[in-house]
Amino acid sequence: MSFYNFDNYLKTDQHILRPAVKLTPEDIFPNKKFGKVTCTEYYHDFPDNLLVWHEYVLYWSNNDVIRIDEIVFKDKKSAYMYLIEDHLYNYTHPDIESLKDEPAVVGDVSYFNGKEFIRDNIIIKINVSEKYTSRISYIAKQIDNKISQSPTLPYSKQLRPVINNFGIAQNQVKYLSETKLLIDTEDPNNISFNYKWKFNGSSTATSYGKIKKNDSGHYYYIADLYSPKVKKIELTLIVINEYGFFSDSTIKIKIITE
Repeated sequence: MSFYNFDNYLKTDQHILRPAVKLTPEDIFPNKKFGKVTCTEYYHDFPDNLLVWHEYVLYWSNNDVIRIDEIVFKDKKSAYMYLIEDHLYNYTHPDIESLKDEPAVVGDVSYFNGKEFIRDNIIIKINVSEKYTSRISYIAKQIDNKISQSPTLPYSKQLRPVINNFGIAQNQVKYLSETKLLIDTEDPNNISFNYKWKFNGSSTATSYGKIKKNDSGHYYYIADLYSPKVKKIELTLIVINEYGFFSDSTIKIKIITE
């Protein structure tokens, strides 16, 4: 079967959309305390059909780790296409379909005893240390239960927040000075959203300046760079709504020393 033939996959309503869910250790092991939990949010340079990617890492100890990737797409078909193409890229198995659990251990479709599954428009990938290998299907079912209890979203609506304008009041910014950013954003579903920032493509590259918010709610770029020799930087605004969906926009800023 061609991996672009989705007739056997799309047996459930492909118009059901769900937002990203926030996973906690209690969702997976209610009575276990983990030493450390991290959640990395990826938002930049995605194809249009991929809305958000969360990577959760739960540390029981340095050697006992559970990693969960939650990948949210704009529709079910996009999720299936991504996962199947991912299998074609990462596995040399001649029959991709034989990797699928029959029947599904969890979700609409699952692979490897639930280690990977799709529920509506969300892909979940689970990687565990040896201690938790026998608990993969249990972990998958706990996550799927959380997803299944999440609200469904209107299929026809715009889900991403909208950036109407992102610019800077004066594009030639003097080294160590601050300049107002011009921002006009909204969410079509009237839900809350927040901002994240990247300098030159990195959320940790603070050596290229800082962002300040004043008491009036306006944002400013501060050209506090690591060197006055830097002549140009790229600043990216990422707007993320409470569903976990995002939009981004990038501007180029010229730095001057006089």
